[in-house]
Amino acid sequence: PSKELLKDWKGGKITWSEYETRYKAEIMSNEKAIEKIKLLKELSEYKDVYLYCYEKNPPCHRFILLELIREEIKYNAKTQSW
Repeated sequence: PSKELLKDWKGGKITWSEYETRYKAEIMSNEKAIEKIKLLKELSEYKDVYLYCYEKNPPCHRFILLELIREEIKYNAKTQSW
């Protein structure tokens, strides 16, 4: 997440739902982030992939990232031609 978004969340200015929406928007508007998600998805096809963070429990942005990776996997499964 951006410093501003993290500051808003940690400062109690926004709800988790707002954080999640903004974080997804940040990622989906960043071509490099999208490429990294695709790379993680590809790696997960033949290796275990771990997402680490200092947060012990949810809510945490790594769970949002995991959701986006899973969505990428589902999207590719639906568009894959055999």
